Amino acid sequence: MTDDQRKWKLAQVERVPFWWHTIDLGDGVSTPGKSSLEEQGQRAQGIPGVLQGKTVLDIGCWDGFYSFLCEQRGATVTAIDDFQHLDFVKSKYGTDLKPGQGFRTAARCLGSSLKPIKGDFVRLKGAYDVVLFLGVLYHQRHPLLALEHLSRLTRECAVIETHYLSDEERPVLRFYPGASLNQDPTNFWGPSLSSLDLMLRDVGFRSVELISTWSGDDDRALLVVRK
Repeated sequence: MTDDQRKWKLAQVERVPFWWHTIDLGDGVSTPGKSSLEEQGQRAQGIPGVLQGKTVLDIGCWDGFYSFLCEQRGATVTAIDDFQHLDFVKSKYGTDLKPGQGFRTAARCLGSSLKPIKGDFVRLKGAYDVVLFLGVLYHQRHPLLALEHLSRLTRECAVIETHYLSDEERPVLRFYPGASLNQDPTNFWGPSLSSLDLMLRDVGFRSVELISTWSGDDDRALLVVRK
């Protein structure tokens, strides 16, 4: 590590007005993400440890923590985001953020060639060995249709992290109007675990494994599903 490298990375990080992911950029520099490394580690539990030769699609990549993690594990990564979260950052934190600003900055600091694709994942063609669907489902206006596209894009397995209804055993979806869930106007749905299981099997996943659940600002579940 040189002092010049560290100063350069610190200056790069400071140019981004808001970070969601906490990313270790090396040289003693990390991004000041709202999501902690511990939280991100919880979500990463479902991601295979060895990805050499695999293709990975990271849907809703935001600052790219999981994209870079998969790249470091040997995967060829496609990262996509519709940047819906810009509305969330503006609504909850009063900060204007440019699309892909954090991702591109982190990539420069890490020496990564990854670039985020701006667009809706439902328009993608082909299939990927592993698909990451972390913090995406409850933002979808049409959740079952979104899961149909997730199934179409998945060759082997998908890792899903989502808000869920911990107080409901029936297979239901709860609609959240406005910004009533976590002060986020882009949050629409809360599924029960039984609803998730039935919907995922309906769209073509043969196995649904619940990895873990936890509570924070809202209740979360992590699942790995296989074709």
